[in-house]
Amino acid sequence: MTSSRLSLSLSPFPTRTRPWEPRIHIRTLALRRAWRLLEARGEADAWVRGVGTGDSGSGSGKTAEKEWVNLMWRVLKWGEGEGDREGAESLEGAVQI
Repeated sequence: MTSSRLSLSLSPFPTRTRPWEPRIHIRTLALRRAWRLLEARGEADAWVRGVGTGDSGSGSGKTAEKEWVNLMWRVLKWGEGEGDREGAESLEGAVQI
């Protein structure tokens, strides 16, 4: 007996989710808050400088996608620290939806 999976996709092709996507997706609000705070501080440009070029200068040969994923995790980690240091109000005040 073969198992069948119900697909809600309209595409005839199977969708492929990268391993990092669900883990980042559930943290979207925290990521947005942290990013807005970086923008408010004028630090966002420095964080993304060189990201996505595939050569972060470390000689590691990371792909551009891996560089962006790494940036998202770093921003999340930074945002968690900022929330602990300055209180949740600093992050909430940075969000404009």
